Amino acid sequence: TPAGNGWILVTTGGFPLGWAKRVGNLVKNQYPPAWRIK
Repeated sequence: TPAGNGWILVTTGGFPLGWAKRVGNLVKNQYPPAWRIK
């Protein structure tokens, strides 16, 4: 696991899914509100 806060690349099976921001123990996506599933 990466140490500290900042940007991380989220992957599954070695396939990149997208970027997220790590803040403490949370990983937050940075999608615009219009792209989010409601």
